Amino acid sequence: MTSQHSDSMHGRKNSLEEQFFRNEDAKLLEKLRALKDAATARESLAAATGITNSAVLDKLMDLKIDGNVAAALPVLPFVEVAWADGKIDAKEREVLLAHARKSGFAPGSKENALLEMWLDSRPAAHFFEAWATLVRGLCEKLNATEIATLRTTLIDRARAVASASGGVLGIGKVSAAETTMLAKFERVFDQRR
Repeated sequence: MTSQHSDSMHGRKNSLEEQFFRNEDAKLLEKLRALKDAATARESLAAATGITNSAVLDKLMDLKIDGNVAAALPVLPFVEVAWADGKIDAKEREVLLAHARKSGFAPGSKENALLEMWLDSRPAAHFFEAWATLVRGLCEKLNATEIATLRTTLIDRARAVASASGGVLGIGKVSAAETTMLAKFERVFDQRR
């Protein structure tokens, strides 16, 4: 073997080793970026929800919930009740939007934009799971009286949305599908223990 051939093979070996380590360094940097992004997302989600339980935050992140979406989740029960019979009518929409405004949803805000999207197209199923996870996480931080108040307020507002389009003169009738949906929300509070 000639010295020139040996130098060429040695040079190629060094080049391959350098490429390998560059690739490994790039993978490590990407993992570090992903970890930093996840930590930032967790902090944002914790700030938006007030939840500090890492398991709850991880579950929300697994469901692709960020701080902006989490801010919209409190009105999800009203949206789901309105969609329970397959459509949202004008009266349900009006009552739902009134409840959203009371909850601080400002026109032009990100959470309001998501709400408007949910009013046009029924939310995907994972949003209910995210809402239930959020409620369970919040209930960990509340005392029994606060939990009861949260539950009552939520169910009363959801029932008001459900009642908006039924009955005599549009008041008082809640459909079977809406009743089922209301019970589904109440079960979330029962399962939190």
